[in-house]
Amino acid sequence: MSACFGENPELWFAAHPRNQAKAKAICGRCPIRQECLEHALKHKIKYGIWGGLSHAERYRLTRTPAVADHE
Repeated sequence: MSACFGENPELWFAAHPRNQAKAKAICGRCPIRQECLEHALKHKIKYGIWGGLSHAERYRLTRTPAVADHE
């Protein structure tokens, strides 16, 4: 079960950084955090905290160029 189950959903869609931090702390102890993040990335969800990341953080994650391994 997700760590956010039963929590106030508004925490994940709050504009204030303090409330975002609360949501991210809950995500940090979630056993399905990775699956949640993958869902948000796959579906290009623009709002809220998903898998412990805000939209801006998810955007940066997907825009980071891959580094080639030249070994």
